[in-house]
Amino acid sequence: MPEPLLCADGLRMEGRRGSVFGPLDWELVAGQRGVLVGQQGAGRSALLLALGGRLKGAAGELLVAGIDGIAHPRKLRQLTSVARISDLADLEPSLTVGEARDERALTEAIGVRQGRVRFTELQQLLGEWFDPEQVVGHLPAHRRTLLTAVLGCLRPSAYVLLDDLDASLTDRQLLWMHEQLDLLSTAGHTFIVSALDTAQVPAGANILHLDVHQPRHALDPLDL
Repeated sequence: MPEPLLCADGLRMEGRRGSVFGPLDWELVAGQRGVLVGQQGAGRSALLLALGGRLKGAAGELLVAGIDGIAHPRKLRQLTSVARISDLADLEPSLTVGEARDERALTEAIGVRQGRVRFTELQQLLGEWFDPEQVVGHLPAHRRTLLTAVLGCLRPSAYVLLDDLDASLTDRQLLWMHEQLDLLSTAGHTFIVSALDTAQVPAGANILHLDVHQPRHALDPLDL
């Protein structure tokens, strides 16, 4: 069996009013779909932030591609990519697809030209094309989610974090979305996503069930 890309041991987050998530143990190998499943209040977004080195106060052990993510969160941020964290990091609906692509390329410090080349390559891989003049907020939910995932793949990363994969999607659209992520994984992109339940989750996915913690906690993210 391949060495795990991600290894969490006792990973947890405590807020002023109690547990946000964990402690939990989890391993993920490169190319495997990681799926965090839980209802509202289960800490899905917080755990995604922690797995990306973007949550203050995360504790326990987190090893990603040889990097100690708890001791070196900045290195972990550089190693991972955030496609979407609900209510914190998402596409700006007023931008066009082209503007969102170029903005992401600049944010990732790969340059607009390289970002456009990579975006085209990913569209070719998927067989799905976006009109650069289309306003993001006018895209159907499943196409907007796909765009979010593609932009998360503009630069190489250990894995891409995508919150609320199932938001506003029908079961058929969610199945289609998982199929698109499967295609992206053939190009070396590992995804860790969150969802309310296991509907349409592909065979071979690594599912982590999270329990609800009450009351809900406000997150204190680092750089997104």
